[in-house]
Amino acid sequence: MILSDRDIKKYLEDGKIRVLPPIDLNTQLGPCSIDLRLGYVFKVFETERTTFIDTQSDTSSDSIMREISVADGEPFIMRPGELALATTYESLELPDDLLARLEGRSSLARLGIIVHGTAGVFEPGWRGRATLELDNLGPLPIAIYPLMRICSFTFETLSSPSEVPYWKRASSKYVGQQGADASRLGAEKDIEIWWRAFRGPGAIPSKTETAVSLKRGMRVYISGHLVSEEDSEQKALYEQIAEVCQEYGLNVYLPHQHTSLLLHPEYTPREIYEMNRRALLESQMVIAYTGASSLNVGGELELAHQNNIPAVLLYNTAEGVPGYVRGIPSVVKEIEFNTPQDCLVKLSEYLQEVVLIPPQPQR
Repeated sequence: MILSDRDIKKYLEDGKIRVLPPIDLNTQLGPCSIDLRLGYVFKVFETERTTFIDTQSDTSSDSIMREISVADGEPFIMRPGELALATTYESLELPDDLLARLEGRSSLARLGIIVHGTAGVFEPGWRGRATLELDNLGPLPIAIYPLMRICSFTFETLSSPSEVPYWKRASSKYVGQQGADASRLGAEKDIEIWWRAFRGPGAIPSKTETAVSLKRGMRVYISGHLVSEEDSEQKALYEQIAEVCQEYGLNVYLPHQHTSLLLHPEYTPREIYEMNRRALLESQMVIAYTGASSLNVGGELELAHQNNIPAVLLYNTAEGVPGYVRGIPSVVKEIEFNTPQDCLVKLSEYLQEVVLIPPQPQR
């Protein structure tokens, strides 16, 4: 049975279907579907770097694709015959007795834009953003923009809840995906579960059982408390944490480098919130310094949890860490340290374990 608009609203109200950020029902709810918006990140093939793709090779598709981030108000140009991967702005979470179907929008299809090739079914228990397989079938380049309505989802009930929903199945390769993830076809030979957020409703997974792996080029969000804009000592530690991540080929987002009022006095508090929130939602990991009580850090960790983004806690032995923060299910690693240098060394050791490609040797 396909859910009607009335049923979709009820499922959203009851939390059975979760969409984050919440949709505007006035513009995104149809008679039997919801529209999701286009995200900010795209991936395109680097055709000059390879002559073909071997589906039986363990070469990562990420190595032959280039990521492009589009700013607010700027277009992404789809050329005729070009395939690009994109992502929805919103993330979607399904219960174990409901599947979703992704469809394109008629208005875009009439221009030549399709949003998926074959990956139209989202199985019960899906959690994460949808990767879109965008293609321009028309004769002319087409400009598309982040936050425009790009696709729709319909929902169908199962005869009974799935015994092994998507989030629980060991072979699921895209659980919790947040970006425009490239194909992981090569992983089918030896599946590595890079992220599993839950064991069940309300359950807290064992940190020894939750496996996380990162790839070079993935984004890490650094969460931390600043007493003031002039807190140079704390800023220096965050920047050193960022440098350690960059040594392993990770892209780093440091909020104070992008939304500092000293650098950007024209930003409003709402603009700062939206920019940092979007950056976190587009990240594959949050590294949070929890040495000082902070609503910012707690809120960002909760946002990471709500969107299945794994988090690493850094805290000084002398300062400790609140029990509530340690209990957040998305926390996959706690790193306790005595000195800033000890923090950097232990973080580097952890990244050496979870980044699939080791850092380049220092020259």
